[in-house]
Amino acid sequence: MVFTNHYDEATGRTELKIIPTNAGPKPVIHYSEDPNVSTQSPVLHELTFTPDTTRLFFLAVDPTNQHETGEPVEWRSRLTITHQPSERGKKRTVELKVVPRGQMRYTLNGANPRDGEIYTGPFEIGLDETLIQVYAADGDITETRSFRVPKAGQDGPTVDPAKPAKLKRKLELSGAADVFKLLNRAKQCKARLVSPALELGQGEKAASLRFGSGAVLDAPVTESLIGCVRGALGDETAHVSLTVRGIEFSSGHDLNELLGEFDIKPTPTEIEQ
Repeated sequence: MVFTNHYDEATGRTELKIIPTNAGPKPVIHYSEDPNVSTQSPVLHELTFTPDTTRLFFLAVDPTNQHETGEPVEWRSRLTITHQPSERGKKRTVELKVVPRGQMRYTLNGANPRDGEIYTGPFEIGLDETLIQVYAADGDITETRSFRVPKAGQDGPTVDPAKPAKLKRKLELSGAADVFKLLNRAKQCKARLVSPALELGQGEKAASLRFGSGAVLDAPVTESLIGCVRGALGDETAHVSLTVRGIEFSSGHDLNELLGEFDIKPTPTEIEQ
């Protein structure tokens, strides 16, 4: 089995945890970018590692031959696309980036970015609000993103109230009042928390609960987990801290409501629609 310990959106690197099964007490793990991974492929010496590719195949072998060798297990990464607008005088440019690797195409006219211009470096945009649609691919691993760059001189991002939206900012809350204020707001608008991490209790009676970068939890589930951990600690009022890597909303309207309530002023690159 292949598990993701952590995905770094800044670099696109993924820390993997490999857990071999039915391969004896001292299994040998072979890996390759080729689906035809075999006993001639390189051997994995650490069960926790960070590959520099987006796709790997693993084969667990029992060197004692007490277990039959099963089928290879495929792991696929994901691509993260970001944009960075820059403005100098009346000239505005946008730089695109995909990690961990891949080729990008883009459009500025609403057309399908799969058929767009190949990205070769920063490009110039006008002074009006601009919609940039981007398609990235590394082999058969693909990702599509849309970015809306506000018109020149506008403070803050443009949020479409009718479209789903995502706040891409790390939020750290400490204490029951702030944590449950966020959870209650998230429950009201059915928002979901990205990669949440909980810290409860203090000293020897403390617990941590962390979810990977691909995990997205509903607020009621998160609230239930807090109750379960408090019960396990034997302290129904144990101190709680919550960290999230982002929040997903069903509409830009709900996003704006939360931003106003918590006085959050995001940059254009921290909003995804």
